[in-house]
Amino acid sequence: KSIDVIFRTFDQIEKTEIALFSRRSFTYRCLNTIPLESPVRSHLYTKIFSRQPLPFTFHMIYLIFEIENGEQEELLFFNLINNSEILKDTKRLQVIENILSSQKNSEMAALCCDVIQTQLSIKYQFDELSIHFLKAIDILISNSKELQKITAIAFLKVFANKFWDNIENLTNPIKFEFANINRNDLNKRLTTYEIKQFCNTQQQNLPWVKILKADCDSRLGFNPYWYSEQFKQVELLFNTISYSGESSVNDLFNSYIGNHEITRKISLAGMIMTKFYLIRASRELNANEHILLQKTSKYLQSSQLPEHYKIYLLNFMTNENQLYKLRPNVKNIEMFISSIVAHVVALNISSAVNSSPLVAYIQALYDYKDTYILTCPSDEMASITNIIIAKDSGTRRYRCKCGNLYFIGDCGRPNQIGECNQCKNKIGGLSHNLNEGNSSIDGDKIKQSINVNDVKGYIIEDTFDTYYTVRTLHPASYRILRLFLHIIIGVQANLPTTVNFINNQDCDIVQYCKKHIENDWEALKNIFNCDDETLALGIHSILSDMVQESQRNVEKFTSPAQREAWEEYFNQQYVLPRIKNFIGTANNFRIALDKNAENLLEINETLEVTDQYNENYLPQEMPKLHSKISIVYGLYVHEPKDESLYLGATIEFLVQLQNNFLNDVIEISPKTCQSLKFIEKLDTQEPRYHLQSINLENAKSEQIINYNDIYEIFLYCQYNLRLGHGREIDYDLYKIEAELALELVYGKKLIKTNRKQMYLNSFAYSKELFSRSMTILEEIKKLVHQEPIPANNLPVISDNEMELLSALEITICFLKQTSGGNRDTLISDYIKKWMKSSVIKKDNSSYELLTRTGLQLKHIVALYELVEEHVADIVINCIPLKYQAELDESIVQVITKSIDFEKSISEKSTEIPAKAFLTALKRLIVRYLSTESTDNEIIKENVPISLYLVDNASLGLWPDYTSVDVIENKFPTTSLLTSHIYNVYKFVKKVNI
Repeated sequence: KSIDVIFRTFDQIEKTEIALFSRRSFTYRCLNTIPLESPVRSHLYTKIFSRQPLPFTFHMIYLIFEIENGEQEELLFFNLINNSEILKDTKRLQVIENILSSQKNSEMAALCCDVIQTQLSIKYQFDELSIHFLKAIDILISNSKELQKITAIAFLKVFANKFWDNIENLTNPIKFEFANINRNDLNKRLTTYEIKQFCNTQQQNLPWVKILKADCDSRLGFNPYWYSEQFKQVELLFNTISYSGESSVNDLFNSYIGNHEITRKISLAGMIMTKFYLIRASRELNANEHILLQKTSKYLQSSQLPEHYKIYLLNFMTNENQLYKLRPNVKNIEMFISSIVAHVVALNISSAVNSSPLVAYIQALYDYKDTYILTCPSDEMASITNIIIAKDSGTRRYRCKCGNLYFIGDCGRPNQIGECNQCKNKIGGLSHNLNEGNSSIDGDKIKQSINVNDVKGYIIEDTFDTYYTVRTLHPASYRILRLFLHIIIGVQANLPTTVNFINNQDCDIVQYCKKHIENDWEALKNIFNCDDETLALGIHSILSDMVQESQRNVEKFTSPAQREAWEEYFNQQYVLPRIKNFIGTANNFRIALDKNAENLLEINETLEVTDQYNENYLPQEMPKLHSKISIVYGLYVHEPKDESLYLGATIEFLVQLQNNFLNDVIEISPKTCQSLKFIEKLDTQEPRYHLQSINLENAKSEQIINYNDIYEIFLYCQYNLRLGHGREIDYDLYKIEAELALELVYGKKLIKTNRKQMYLNSFAYSKELFSRSMTILEEIKKLVHQEPIPANNLPVISDNEMELLSALEITICFLKQTSGGNRDTLISDYIKKWMKSSVIKKDNSSYELLTRTGLQLKHIVALYELVEEHVADIVINCIPLKYQAELDESIVQVITKSIDFEKSISEKSTEIPAKAFLTALKRLIVRYLSTESTDNEIIKENVPISLYLVDNASLGLWPDYTSVDVIENKFPTTSLLTSHIYNVYKFVKKVNI
């Protein structure tokens, strides 16, 4: 009755946002508290399902079906499809069935279908669904229960989506008849990149495709700059810079560029084009590449390289050049043309301005407007006329009515009828009379050469005839030079000097140049009868050879003859030798590129592994972390090197991700987000948000943001249930906000750095145990309460003492890092738990000894000191000479007065017991003087020993039985230096025998 009263009240009040929220909250409480077998539960279902769905009822229905599915061992929906009797067995489901049967095609039925579809989509894969496909079809055909039909419809919608998502993974793909395939499709030539994509999808069916060599990061399938030996060096340079600090980047670049040698500049430009421009045709830059781009950009901007060189490279590396911007979905033809554009620019910005007219055009276009421009047309009619005059001792020119010119020799007057090669009308005439419509240009036969009026500057010309050319150029040479010319003009389209050079204010220079570039590209493919990739390789080979000629001195073309001479040189030098077998030229160039690339790979594999190499040339990809990976990937060390560099970067990235998010949350105005009330700080004049900070090593899992189930957030929504509006979704933003605040903010902490600005303390390793933490044994005593080793359990240490000491050092390092452990845990069990891959366990007698003794963590310091005692004599003889200064007589007397050589340790003495003194010296030597630190030595040789044996009690060097007062009163304070320690030990030991 109470449920009826409350629902009746909700029905009567105005449906405001607060009222609807209260209604949902009440319903959620009922669902969470009323037992499943209670009759009240069924009554609650009646109240929920019998009403028209209110906003955001979706999640409520989702919870109901989630609970019922759990009761059926996650098989509710499959049971509904396969067995209608399930409804009779569950009273609650029968209640839902009865309501839906009485309200067919209702909004509630549509909502139930959406809910079931969502649950099926989340929980089940295609293979699981396919088993029930036929049964679901049968339900729609037969006269089934309403809830069954709704479930079957939802099932089939999910099945259809999963089917198309998994179509590529079917073990028996659909086979087509050969006759249905277009033959042209079969003859289509694929790029290397497309072949690589095909191989990636076919590795299971064709395992051998894995060994195909290809640059998987480049759609080009080749690197056009590998022709140069210098490119190998610049490849290594960029690998080094990737892992170098910003302070050393400029030095690395400058050491490579040197005296601005042209081949080095071209290689650097080529690397920048490859790494930051051409790669964009395959994918966007990753995080490491963005960092490398920033380093390179900073260097270019601050370098002494020519200004034009820097500007062009900065434009291309940021993909801001106007001519061809690259993106992953760009067409293959644009990608190949873009590679030529990049190569043309790289070559000509790197060369001396007077080495080629092409270089001059890209570096000083403004200065070449009044010169004769490559491939621009000459006054060809005048030239042809002069040739005819020279051959026939004169001629006379006529014009057809269509405007086409023709010549008549001999006397120069018409005496026969011909046909115009353009309009096909009759030209010439009979008996010296011209046909109607024809006209004479010259008054009489001309016998002297006429003036050739070649025009300076760029001449706009549209030529779409594949074999059109000018002067003596081969059509291929003409097209290649025009291609280069319009690339150079196009990359300068945004400059006022370019508009002036073109001499056409209304021309869209970018589109104009692209039209000519693509027209010349198609013409060249027709001339050579090749595809885009082959043409690109051939032109790259020409550009590669032009590097070798980059030192020639070419003057401005102030006469047509100069231009024609250089064009003929280009024709003979670079094009004609290649066109006899252009495809062979392209293949040979590719082979040369691949060979050079393989040579560098071999160099990389055989490089001597030096300290410098370890620091600056790490693998570029971080190893994938998993539970079975070597322990080395799990250690966080002080130095950012080797594999720990990856872990350090990962930890820093994740911490900053959490801190940045939480700091953004704190900046939200408290009055605008009620869901964050729990972090509001009220002890200030103005309320503000506040979160606590914590060290990472002390953080608990619930204080770290770790939220993967993001899809559940989108369950707080509802599709529009009106007919025709099913794609519209309303989200319960208040609920989503509250859930996100609970999951992402509640109980979370800001992560702070330690005094060394690191998120985790450095890990002390064996052999640097005390150099990293001088008081580590005292720290272990505080973490794990220590006890002496029982007399009946003292281990017999007969051999491999150094090995055992090293094993204990490693264990102590782990104890500190893991903040101790249960004092009663066996040392061997602790090693087994924390050092799964450790060498301590592999063929190691030390581990066997620790296992046999049954010693626990509470004995580890005593055990360490016991082993330390055994190895002391060996270690002491190996300390550096600076600690072996001779003792003079005064020092010997001071020692003799301070040390008690007579009494045993059990008797009270006013002097320092000799045995205790020897023990303290041994510990000081073994722990701090036996190994050289990479930094300055921990203990200097010219300081008093008392600084460590008296003033610093936290080092724990004295045995427990020694009186602190006696030590402070009797120890020689000034005369005894650390440089004497070796001979002090030898003297006391000799006297004490």
